[in-house]
Amino acid sequence: MQEKDSLIPSNAIVSQINMLANLIGPVSAGLFYSVAGKADLQHVRIIFLVCAICFFSAAVLEAFIKIPNITLPPISTPLYAVKKGLGESFYFLTSKQVYVFKAILLNAVFVLLIQPLITTGAPFIIRVVLNLSAVFNGLSQAFMGAAGLIGGIIAGAPANEFKADRIYWLFWIMGLSIAAFGGILLFNLSASLTYIIFVSIGIIIFISASMAGIFIMSAIQQNVPDAMLGCIMSFYSAIVNAALPIGILFYGCLYEKFANHLPVIMFLTSATILIVGYIGKKTYRCLQNGKSRLLFRKKKIQKSY
Repeated sequence: MQEKDSLIPSNAIVSQINMLANLIGPVSAGLFYSVAGKADLQHVRIIFLVCAICFFSAAVLEAFIKIPNITLPPISTPLYAVKKGLGESFYFLTSKQVYVFKAILLNAVFVLLIQPLITTGAPFIIRVVLNLSAVFNGLSQAFMGAAGLIGGIIAGAPANEFKADRIYWLFWIMGLSIAAFGGILLFNLSASLTYIIFVSIGIIIFISASMAGIFIMSAIQQNVPDAMLGCIMSFYSAIVNAALPIGILFYGCLYEKFANHLPVIMFLTSATILIVGYIGKKTYRCLQNGKSRLLFRKKKIQKSY
């Protein structure tokens, strides 16, 4: 629905709304359910009724979205359509747009490393290692959620001239920030000071991660023809959504088995992210220069001749 030039601000708006919902939703739910009480089911029914009205209103609003008319061939079964779409996407990416495929894989590694490291590690570090109350854990989640929102605002700012070929800078910022926190853990600092440093570094990481995610998605969309965009973005979502739970399980095991060696976990993660950023340097440069689109068009012209 959007032109290629407006993909970054459009994706930034989507990211901001998602971040805002993830930030306000749990807080609102906790407030409403605490007011409703455990015994008063009538108030709980009202909460569910309001949620139902919100979902119905969203469905009504979606009816007014102007989607371009696209003629698609009929499908026999939904399962066949999914299998065919994923197969065509994989073939298209590996044969005609290799750099887009590499960007998707790099982003999957990025999601596997960054988000689970913080979201799984924050409660463990704050509650178990630093022995602080749940209030501090809640505050850290709020600050980091707000940081993700800020990252979306920065990425979508009209004056932002950040280019896709510089995405690896954001990887390096996150890698160095994680290494800095690993170094802090080597010193016997107070729990409160360690908490402040951890939250501050987490804010930097979430701002950078939010910006990187928006720029990567926009760069992929800009290099994919409109006819294949739905299939490619579905393939992208499948890879990323598969990486996240794997990362959560992986870091959950690491934190449990190596609780006394947290600096090692931070240093190894930092090194991996720096390597991923370095590997992706050429990929992001090609996406910025439109090399993937040119490769696709060249092959298409040769095929037509």
